[in-house]
Amino acid sequence: MATTRNIVWSRVLVGLAAMMVALWSVGCTSAPAASPTSASAKPTEPAKPAGAASPAAAGAASPAAAGSPSAVASPAAKPAEPAPAAKAATGPAIKIGVLHSVTGPFLFEGVGGNEGLKLYWDSENNQVNGRPVQFVFEDTEGNPNNALTKVRKLVEQDQVHLIVGPIGSNEALAIRDYVHANKVPMVLGYSIAKDLTQDKASPYIFRTSGSLQIGAGGGWYAGTKLNYKRALVVSADYAAGRDAAEMFKTYFEGAGGKVLNEIYVPLGATDVAPYITQLRSEASGADVVVLPQIVGGTASQFVKAYDQFGLKALIPMYASAVTLDEASTLPPAGDSAVGLVNYGEWALTLDTPENKRFVESFQAKYQKEPGQHHLFGYMEGRVIGEALKAVGGNADDKDKVADAMRKVTFESPKGPFKFDEKQQAVITVFIRKVENQAGTLRNAVLDQIPNVDQFWKAPS
Repeated sequence: MATTRNIVWSRVLVGLAAMMVALWSVGCTSAPAASPTSASAKPTEPAKPAGAASPAAAGAASPAAAGSPSAVASPAAKPAEPAPAAKAATGPAIKIGVLHSVTGPFLFEGVGGNEGLKLYWDSENNQVNGRPVQFVFEDTEGNPNNALTKVRKLVEQDQVHLIVGPIGSNEALAIRDYVHANKVPMVLGYSIAKDLTQDKASPYIFRTSGSLQIGAGGGWYAGTKLNYKRALVVSADYAAGRDAAEMFKTYFEGAGGKVLNEIYVPLGATDVAPYITQLRSEASGADVVVLPQIVGGTASQFVKAYDQFGLKALIPMYASAVTLDEASTLPPAGDSAVGLVNYGEWALTLDTPENKRFVESFQAKYQKEPGQHHLFGYMEGRVIGEALKAVGGNADDKDKVADAMRKVTFESPKGPFKFDEKQQAVITVFIRKVENQAGTLRNAVLDQIPNVDQFWKAPS
């Protein structure tokens, strides 16, 4: 019996030894050869999806620790190839000077414009045809004298190839002659003074928004579709505010209406009570109060005061989009803005593939919804990008860049984009209405007027 047990145990021990040898052999074929400079071999990491972050790079321990099932995967398995990195740009940089004010009366427009500008260029890896694109940002504070000082610095010291901005029409008019004399292409997303693309047009000045034209479409629509006949107009007291009021008046009266009075509010005003009081005294003779160009914090205060002083219940307010923008002026105005009809060249709710892509990409980058200021900055960036692509990144030939820019066309978030013969964008004017949609204020599109240029002839 003892002999039999010994034979059995011997066979068991032999079998176990064979199994251990086999397992040791599999481990050797799965593990990499030890590095001659390393004290011990490092186990192979498991294959991971391309583009996944490496735990080691993040400072964390690998989830596939030695001895885990994934560490002894099949010998045929190998780490996935990493996602290809964006090709680094080479060659001399293309410099773009940005004159968006981020303080002062145009705070909303400048900060939002910079975010939209970065959105476009980040999507292009900040390069064109192998040349890196660099930005030099300057804050003009909405001051024309500062704008002139800053543009000289950008051109003479920084040696920029192109200029974006400024925001205010008073600023753009102040630097117009300098830009023209130095032949530097300048792209405006704001600065709606009509002289910039009419009497003082320059082959180097381009405007990608149609903020002045919206007054043409909005004025005509007020007189023909909304059947308003007598209007009180309130606008900001600077070049753009007066031009916007004049444009509205021209087309409103051309449609059979009459502007009874024009009231001008200082740019950046913080006390709107005197103007509300004046409107109350004159409201009985009018059937609408129109705000062609009330901007920034003044806009939100005006809308709230208009409601709180009882004027909203007495006479309708009709405004341009800048007064009721989802990302800036509309949230502070709150429910006082609900029901207000307004006119602009874009809407967050616009149901087109291009607009949906723009809104989704903006939300992904900034974790918030865009407003029209973000769109204007994006459009400035894209128009420049399309022109630079057309010349193969040759930003040094400024005349060639300007010529390419005149020919730029593309489908944009606000519709088909093109310039007229004076380098002013042709737009669609959207008629919108503020709604409270599930607790969030939105401008719903009611109607639209296509192909409005700065010399637009209204329908009979």
